[in-house]
Amino acid sequence: MDRIEMIPIQFLRHHPDNPRKDLGDLSELTESVRVRGILQNLTVVTADADRLSKEDQKSGYHLFWVVIGNRRLEAAAAAGLTELPCVISDMGHEEQVATMLQENMQRQDLTVYEQAQGFQMMMDLGFNEDQIAERTGFSKATVKRRLKMAELDPKALKKVCEDEAAGNRQISMAEFDKLAKIDDLKKRNALLNKLGTSDFAWEYGKTWRDQESAKALPEIKKILRAAHINKLPDGKRYSSEYDRHYDWTVKLYEWKPGDQLIPEAKKKDELFYFLDDNEIEFFTKHKRADPVPKTEEEKAEEKRIAEAWENVKKDTELARQLRREFADGLSVTQKNVPKMMHSLMVAVVLGELEYVSISDNIKGLFGLETTLETTSYNERIQTAMQKLSGMPMNEWAKLIRCLFDADNKTCYYEGYQREMPRWKENTILDAYYDYLVANGYQMSDTEQQLKDGTYPYFSKA
Repeated sequence: MDRIEMIPIQFLRHHPDNPRKDLGDLSELTESVRVRGILQNLTVVTADADRLSKEDQKSGYHLFWVVIGNRRLEAAAAAGLTELPCVISDMGHEEQVATMLQENMQRQDLTVYEQAQGFQMMMDLGFNEDQIAERTGFSKATVKRRLKMAELDPKALKKVCEDEAAGNRQISMAEFDKLAKIDDLKKRNALLNKLGTSDFAWEYGKTWRDQESAKALPEIKKILRAAHINKLPDGKRYSSEYDRHYDWTVKLYEWKPGDQLIPEAKKKDELFYFLDDNEIEFFTKHKRADPVPKTEEEKAEEKRIAEAWENVKKDTELARQLRREFADGLSVTQKNVPKMMHSLMVAVVLGELEYVSISDNIKGLFGLETTLETTSYNERIQTAMQKLSGMPMNEWAKLIRCLFDADNKTCYYEGYQREMPRWKENTILDAYYDYLVANGYQMSDTEQQLKDGTYPYFSKA
């Protein structure tokens, strides 16, 4: 049974499993204790002898660990008190940890790092996610997030959280959620150091694509084998002996079982496939008699040019995906903007819909799924205006993104496939980046290189 005793302060120790390591600013509490004394009992348990320091073990004192009241203990010591009123409890170890975590949650928020360590400690002691949520008052979703964080390298996680507290980086829980989608713990820890930096989204995008591609690859190879489609012979990818179907490239990380994999209207026994990182390309034999042999220098140049186009297209696509994800997450908050913004969007949308070539972005947003041949201009306008008049403010950012990025090929390069890609100025895309950056978007180094023309795969001419 619990009992209350006055215990000399030199016999009290901080609990070694207390999730809170930083007790915060104690100046006000110390002054209160100095004037008014301790107004609430501390809760303590008998310390486990085998977990005491060697010095404490040699002392022979009967020592206690403080379960509730660690801040009061430090404030009392600073105020000069010699003994404190304590409730001596016989609660078990699991109950001690749960009580300390719950007490800290109620009084002062733990850091994200301390929450993660505390929740993992409770899991180690036998609590499940539902029990942790019930005991601490956190949602089950938050508990899941923190437990996923606890799998990370604790030293690296602690440093990242300390950097954020010092203002050296800006971390969102959305980034931690993305991090949790990476299955390989080593890769997750490698990305951890990028959290809150301009390169996180870029590095995450590459890692996630590699992961999802690896998951899809076994099923894709099974389908190819069943269709008797052979792998392109080694060294023939850039050969004039084969023609690539540029209108049909499958991104492995986007492909799902049931999606079309093999191009239509092609004789399967004439097809060849080539796996390139996160994509699969299809080829057929070139039907041209007696191709002129190329020199080794010409072959090397063709390969260099093809690799340059491959890299600029991949990086441009990743940049487009990052812009889209960020822009779609924006929301309008300024009270003086709505009417002006609404009028601007009406005018621009009407102008957009007036042209025969309507971008897929605008079609999807306004529900214009039918073909232009079966839909008149007036019908398109009516459908779009009905959608626009009822559009909530939280979708405006998507509309602005659609208008800026109307053409899915919006990019900073141009040129023919037989020469190195050239940088081209794109004032619309420049303005789009200005809009995103003004709203908190962080451009990666690669995006900046694409924008200013210093991208390493651009022609130097």
